[in-house]
Amino acid sequence: MIHACPEAGDASAAALDRLRSDGDKAHFTPLLRVAFNVRDGKLFATALDVAGDGNANPTAREAGFIMLVYQLTEDRTASFDGISRATETSGCPLNSVDDRGMPTLRSPLPSDAAERADSIASSVADDGHAPELVRVAADCVAQAIRQNSLWQP
Repeated sequence: MIHACPEAGDASAAALDRLRSDGDKAHFTPLLRVAFNVRDGKLFATALDVAGDGNANPTAREAGFIMLVYQLTEDRTASFDGISRATETSGCPLNSVDDRGMPTLRSPLPSDAAERADSIASSVADDGHAPELVRVAADCVAQAIRQNSLWQP
């Protein structure tokens, strides 16, 4: 249970930063578990940076967007599998809230976290040069932020 560790957010943020050129989804699984269970300002900032980095591997960017959904909403459906089934026209299968309870807060998210994530996500979703899966993942974040009123800064 790495998410119970006080350094979970910092360690996961550092790992995500190191993996920004990695395309192996299995390497991101432990980080997604942490993002699912922990809200952390540094993890949020790193996920936002990787998601918006046009030079990062598309898989890393997709993982960054999934982490943003986990950091900003109570939605539990964002996943590599869900995004791979979605298209730009079908959108993401979101709005499945589970009984995980409140994630552990390691460090606060910025007060404008949702606005910052929405700005990056909207920009990437509209970027015709970004790979389709990255655009779909970005759209998932924008959709989740707009549809989910549970997030509180």
